[in-house]
This record gives sequence, structure tokens and C-alpha cells, in this order.
Amino acid sequence: MSNSLRPGREHASGNRLRPSRTSITSRTGRAGKGLLALVVASAALVVLPATTAVALTGTSVNTPAESNIAEKSWVTASATDGDAAQAVDGDLQTAWIATSAPATLSVDLGGTYDAVHKVGLTFAGNTSVYRYRLLGSTDGQAWSTLADRSENASYGGIFTDLFDFKGLHYVKLQILSGAPVGVRELSIVNYLRPDMDNGSDTSEQGSNTNAYYYNAGNNPPVPGVRGGRFTDPNSIATGNNFFGLTKDLGWDTIRLRVWNEPKNETNGNPVTTAGNNSPENTRRVAKAVTGAGQNLAIDLHYADSWADPQNQPKPYSWANLSFADLTTTTYQYTYDFLKSLVDQGTTPTIVGLGNEITNGMMWGSEYDKITPYVHHHDYYTSGKYLGAPGGGIKWLKYEEANGDVNSPAYHEFLDSVDNLSQLIDAGNRAVKQLNADMGTHIETELHFAFNIYEQPTTGGKISLDPVEVSKKVMTLIKGLSTNLKAKGGMVDRIGLSYYPDWHGTYAQVQQTIVDISKILPGIKFNIAECSPKASGTVTNALDNPNHPVGFKYSVQSQGDDTMDIMKLINDVPNNVGTGVWPWAGTQVYGSGSGANATLNASFKVWNSAFAKNVVESSLYSATGRGVAPALPATVRSLDLTTGVASDVPVVWNPIDPGSYATTGTFAVTGTAQVSVPAAGRGVAMTAVVATVDVVDPSTTSITLARNAVATTGDLAVSSTVTAPVPFSGTAVLYDGTTRVATKAVVGVSSGGSFSATAEFREAGSGLATGRRQYSVAFESGTDHLQGSHSAAAAVDVYFFDKAPGSSFYNEVQWLAGSGITTGVDGGGFDPTGLVTRQAMAAFLFRMTHPGVTVTPCTVKPFPDVAVGSPFCGEIAWLRTTGITNGYAGGLFQPNSAVDRQAMAAFLFRLTHPGTAAPVCGSAPFADVTTGNQFCGEITWLRSTGITTGYDGNTFHPAEKVSRQAMAAFLYRLAHQPA
Repeated sequence: MSNSLRPGREHASGNRLRPSRTSITSRTGRAGKGLLALVVASAALVVLPATTAVALTGTSVNTPAESNIAEKSWVTASATDGDAAQAVDGDLQTAWIATSAPATLSVDLGGTYDAVHKVGLTFAGNTSVYRYRLLGSTDGQAWSTLADRSENASYGGIFTDLFDFKGLHYVKLQILSGAPVGVRELSIVNYLRPDMDNGSDTSEQGSNTNAYYYNAGNNPPVPGVRGGRFTDPNSIATGNNFFGLTKDLGWDTIRLRVWNEPKNETNGNPVTTAGNNSPENTRRVAKAVTGAGQNLAIDLHYADSWADPQNQPKPYSWANLSFADLTTTTYQYTYDFLKSLVDQGTTPTIVGLGNEITNGMMWGSEYDKITPYVHHHDYYTSGKYLGAPGGGIKWLKYEEANGDVNSPAYHEFLDSVDNLSQLIDAGNRAVKQLNADMGTHIETELHFAFNIYEQPTTGGKISLDPVEVSKKVMTLIKGLSTNLKAKGGMVDRIGLSYYPDWHGTYAQVQQTIVDISKILPGIKFNIAECSPKASGTVTNALDNPNHPVGFKYSVQSQGDDTMDIMKLINDVPNNVGTGVWPWAGTQVYGSGSGANATLNASFKVWNSAFAKNVVESSLYSATGRGVAPALPATVRSLDLTTGVASDVPVVWNPIDPGSYATTGTFAVTGTAQVSVPAAGRGVAMTAVVATVDVVDPSTTSITLARNAVATTGDLAVSSTVTAPVPFSGTAVLYDGTTRVATKAVVGVSSGGSFSATAEFREAGSGLATGRRQYSVAFESGTDHLQGSHSAAAAVDVYFFDKAPGSSFYNEVQWLAGSGITTGVDGGGFDPTGLVTRQAMAAFLFRMTHPGVTVTPCTVKPFPDVAVGSPFCGEIAWLRTTGITNGYAGGLFQPNSAVDRQAMAAFLFRLTHPGTAAPVCGSAPFADVTTGNQFCGEITWLRSTGITTGYDGNTFHPAEKVSRQAMAAFLYRLAHQPA
């Protein structure tokens, strides 16, 4: 237990509330900066009734916990360009904007997660068709597709993607198209892991033999939920008691504290009441815990009464033991007591070695060097602490050293850390030996409480410097880790107490756990104590920094706060956060007493905080002013048991026509009709919200592009529609009054308006170069383009794969218009394909013989060119003119690609028949030496302006020539100045 008063907490020696406790001592400093509030888009939630009706006190309704990991401080983002942090800052008013698509946004989650199942995307705009891919990775090297919307045809900027991916560490968003190219917010949503180990320290049940924590009005009992008096027949064997009830409602583990020989703190007299936390009493209660099917955790205080940060007495009978004997006794006591539990069939799963040992444990003669925030009870006032040294941390020596790690004071501090390490090691070795001897698998845990608020002996509470507190925490953890690894090894787990009036906000405690986990990779963590309130009011800013002053606690807020603490531990990277254990759960979540005792309705959160499925919770729609939106009939739902996603119906709530009577934005909520297994922890997620844009479709225009490159193969017509509003519909091509073809189109945002281009191809039209009159009508679809809009224009025919405005477009147009090319099969030009030697022969023949049909071959012009093979006649002409004699050995190699230096030779010989190549007196380019066999032809090519080479004065002589580059060379050859 930690520093704050706990509702109903009773002192074993006098039934009084514990005084305030403090933790790690530090110089008074400024308060830490407040953390940014999480920005969450509002959406109505649809809540399912509880699957099991249990009579509980009050009202509390919860939907499964969701956490946006992307906003955490340990998460980083990067991008191809732009400020990536703007996409994960929790602020929809900021955005990451890239220069152009494709663009990539990468997010490093700082560790792995097994329960991230949803990514929400709010793009920079709603008036564009965004196409993207979402990828995930465990190591940043191998990537898997989480979502592929590369074929998306719906405009809008809000998307929800679901997936099942264990060990997610990196997320990558690839935006393929859309405008603006950017993201307002990317959320990466984590859910509670189903293996989370929640529970409570309910040691107070040791004295409770009659309480009835199950409303007697449930008669017969609710199936699947136990409960009853401990005195009922077979209560222990059946779990029909408090422990069975809490097991069935969501608690997996019960922790029981152990005092060696229970004593009254005030006078040191023995305490023999039933709830005295003695080893004997603990063994008795342990049978009820395990009998109910719950896990048993043991909290060894190594004291005869309360041990906490400012009060860590030794067991009285150990007070005068030398430190060496204290260590040996700790080992043997730990082994013997745990073995007694194993022997009676109540093997614990976890054992805490000490309780809230931030300032050490089993304080001895070093007592007055530990902390000024102490609780002096009989152990101190009787002087028993003076008998021998113990395991207290001398924080006052740490303060005295003032950062000088070489000072005697600092070394004295380090020695005290080593003493604590030896005591921890004694208990840790005892558990390991017991595991080896008995075949058990008990884990060991260290329990801390790190205060950022303190209560001096005089005056009010103070806020410590969180930087200094963090420094001290890390110093302690690193020291213990180093020492324990050099001894018997590190423990398995770390538990932290969390009371906001002493330990700060959720985010501050979570960051502490994350920082410790980096020092101790692989160590598990849990919240070992907490106490969410169900009544009262926040009257001071330090009472609970998670709520404003004036906030009134309720059963509902108790459930909400409990869920927030579960998210706190569950969201720690690498899945090392394991659960939440409230302190004195009987009293914190209990109501009434005796036969009328029951639990608060907030207890349902231990089940309802878990999800059985995840739904596509947010989406986008749009409509014209005065037009009811057409919302999707289904949404996606991911079954978390099977990992399978499917479409499920969604029932939308009625829409007020006034919502779309004028332009603007409104939300529509709906309920997904999901089916989930009745058994197991968790509830169904069903809430869906659609953001609807209402736009004005008053004006629309249509234009036809004037495309001017021809092909005798396919007819290709490009036309464009523009509108002030988003649209999708059908474009129809007419030749006169004949309906030639149709094509679906979707509006894409650009500069505040929308446009879409429809390209039509008519295979095998056999049209020659020229113009022809066409019209295109854009007909309304399901969205906002109202009515039918059409236009007509003279449209030229062009290659479908060589559109106007592309590189070498004019040269390819000339090539086709001159009859030098008819394109390739399928109606395209294949602009980036390579020119073969036989195609070169055809180009050159047609260029010099316009309109002439080549004479067919009667004999082979080369051994590897058969009569009747493609372009045999053109190749024969090429040889007879002396433009080529083939390769050494007499072959022509018709299918080989032409390189740039050979192309220079072909063109020179074409234009200079029978003329020897020019003498190459100097290198025409840096990469063409005078010894190159085609140096003279390349020199001529440059002198004519047919080529200027590449930047940097290079020619790349061995590079193969593409078809569009060949078009450029021939165009320049044909258009040389006279």
C-alpha cells in the first residue's frame, strides 16, 4: 500500500485508517508540465446490455477500451517529406502534407504490440479519391499488407482499416493518389490483450467469514456467476463466495499480504484476530482463492505489520540479526513459507519480495538516513531498529552527494542499494530453488511506489520536480539490476502502486514504466495497487490530476477510471504490461455490509473493457444539398477470436432531413449487427459513425481534350468533366448519334473543384490520321453530379499509351502521321520498349520510301533472317544499300536491340550512301574515345544537332535505344535545317 488513505482500510492492531504514506524522498521542486490532452473525435456510442444480469449497486456503462498508440511519447514518425509529427499529434487542425504522391508516412511504435487491430485515417481533405496501402512489420524489414485500398474509387478522407497482426512494431502508410497528399491524423488503436491478468489485493477477506457479496434477490443464481457466504456448505470447494463471484466477473488473481508475526504498531503487542495476515491465516484464505479458480499472488512484507515507503520495520524477532544472518533468514523464511503453500495445494503464481520497497525494506540502524517522510511506530520508538543494519536506501546520502558520484556520501548510498539487493536476492534465490525442488513456476516481483507529490510533516502537499524523481527512479532501478544480475539474477516482474494523489497522471506513471522497461527488457509489469473512487469530490489540483477540481466521483467514473488504469499498463510497448490489482477490492468496489453486501456496478468494467470484435467504426459519405445520403449497408467487423474480418449489416439511426437541407457536415450513428461468442471475456463492439458532407451541386461544365497523335490501330478519345462538387457517374461516348462506349468516372479534387478524365478506346477501328467529331455525355451516378451534361469537339486519334503532354509526344505523333509506325499489337506504341534491328530497318525504309510497299524477300538476306519473316524485305533493302553488312560471321541478329552507337552508324550511312565515316580527330563526348569504332558517326550525329548527349557531356554509346527516343532521333533527322 502507498501514501494515501484508502476507503475502509483497517489497521490490524486497532481498526484505524492508515496515515498518509510517502515514497521516494526528493528536494522540493517545481511541478511537472501538464501533458497534452488527448483529442478525440466525438461519436455516439451504442452500448449493449450486459451479457450476464447481476444485481450490482449503482449504474456504470462501458464499451471496450481503445487507446491511440500513435500519440504516445515513445512513438516516432517519419516521412518522405513534410512534418510527419503533424499526423500523429492528436490534433485534427494540423496535418502532414507531402509534396506529391506517391508519398510514405512511417511510424515506429517503440516496441511490439499484439492487440493493435485498427488504424483510423483522416486524410488532409474530403474532396478527393484517396488510394493507399497500409503495411505492418515486426522488424522494419519484412512487411505485410494490413490494408490495400489502391483500387479505391470512393472519394472522401475518413477510413477505418481492421487487421490481426501479432508483434506490430512499425506501420507504413503509402499514399498513391489523392489531394492534398497528406494526413490530418493517423490513429493506431490498441485493445486490451485477452491474456491480461487483473485482480486485487483482498487480504481483508481474511477476517470476513459471513459477507454475502452477491445480491440475495438473484434466486435462482445467475448462470455462470457464483457468490455466497464463506460459511455456506462447500463454499471453498465450489467457489460460491466472494472469490468465485469476482473470478466470474473478471478478476484472475488475488493477492494476499503476509506478516511474519502480526503485531500492533503502537505498542508491539501480538495481534491474533482472524484477519491478521499471519502465515497461518494466509494459508487458510489461499484455499478459498484457489478453490474459486483464481491465481494466488503473495505479498511478503518481511515485517510484523504494514510495510510501505516510509515505514519498513524488520520483523521484531529479526531486529538484532547481523546483516549476513538477516540475508540467510530471509532466504529460509521465503522458502519455507512458500513451500507450505505448495504442500497444501495452493501454489502461488507470483510472489512479491517486499511491499513498496522504493526506500528499501527491513530498515535497521540506517533508519534516520533514509527519508524525512517517515512513520515512527513502536519498532522505531522502542529503538529496535538500532540492533543491526538492514536494507534501507540511504536517500539522504544521495541528496548529500548532490551529483558527485565519487563522494563518500554517494558511495554510502550505493552500499545501501547493494544491501537491499542482497535481501532481494535472498528471496529471489529461495523462489528459484523452490521451483527447482517442487517443479513449480512461481514468478518473483518487486513492488515500488514512485511519488511526485509528498506530504512534509508540516504544511500542505508539495509537488516534486518530475525530472529529479525520474532520475532517482532510474538510479535505483539500474543499481538493483546491476547488483542482482551479478548475484542470483533479476526478478521476473515489477509492480507499481498508482494513487493519483501521490503518483500523478496516467501518462506520468505510464512513462515511468516505459522508461524502466527499456532498462529491464523482458521484465513484466503490473499495477500492483490502485483505488479508483466511487464517491467524493476533487477539491485540490493535487488530489487527482486526471480530473479537474470540482469533479464528482461516481460508480460510473469508478468504472471509467479503472479502464484508464488498465489502458495505462496494457499500452506499454512489447506486451510487458500484464494487469491491474486494486488494493482492498472488497472495500473499493464493495457496497453495504454483512448479508446486504454486494459490489458496485463499476465491477462490470473488468469484463466489458475487453473487446470480442472490432468494427469499422468511422467512415465518410457525402450528398448533394437536399438529397438524403446513401450510407453503406455493411461495415467490416474483425472477430478477435479467429482473426477473420467479414462484412456485417449496419442499422443507421434515422436522419433528420434538416441535416442535409443546407451545405455543411453532420454525423450519423449506427449499430453494426455483429455476432460474437457468448463465452469468454469481453463484449461486442457495434458503434459506427459516418461523417456526411452536404455540398452544393449547382454548376457543372464539360470539356473535350484536343488530342493530336494518331494511330491506325485503336481509336482513343480523352474527355474531361469538371464540377464544383464531388461526383461519380458514367461517361458515354457518341459518334454522331451512335452510342460507342461507356466508362465509369470518379471526381478527383484539384484546386477546390473536381474533375475526371474518361479515355475511350475502340479496338480495330482502322482509322487513319485525322479528326473526327465525337460527343461525350457525363450522366449522374449515385452521388452529386445532377442530371446529364454533354459537349462535342473535334477529337484527334492517338496512341492510348502515349498521351498528350508526355515526353516525345510530338515526335511520336509525327512518326505515326508520317506512316513510319503503326504501333504495336493492341493499339499502343510501347514508347519505352527497345528498338530491335529489324524494326530499325522498317523505320528507315518507311522514312525514305513514304507510301511505298517494300519488295518481298525471295532469298535470305542473312542466314538468320528467313524468307517471310517480319521485315525481311526491309532488311534486304538495308543490306543492298550498304547501310549494314551484319555482324562478323555474317549474321544480322534481327531481334537484338539497337544501341546508341550503332544507331549513329545507321543514320549516317542512310544519309551518306557510299561515304566513309568522318575522321575522329577528338572525342565528341567524354565517354566516346577516338578509338571507338563509331567515333566518326557519333561526331557527325552531334554536329547535326540530332543529339546533344546527356547532362555532363556523355553519350552512353552502349545504351539501348527506346522506341520513343528513336522517334525523336528520326524527327530531328527529318527536320534538319536546309
